[in-house]
Amino acid sequence: MPHDLPPTSRAFADAVHHYRQLRDLTLDVLAYVLAQLGHGLTTEDLRPIENAERPRRSMTSS
Repeated sequence: MPHDLPPTSRAFADAVHHYRQLRDLTLDVLAYVLAQLGHGLTTEDLRPIENAERPRRSMTSS
């Protein structure tokens, strides 16, 4: 996990990974669940979040 991210970003990445593991969800299923709850995160958005990578593009909804 990169160490140049702020502690909050690393904690969020860990929380996403932990939530997904506890519920035995794939990234695709987690993206589907989040879509059902009104969040617009795709699998491609979740992967770098979970891996604590710096965002390549803005994930704001249009």
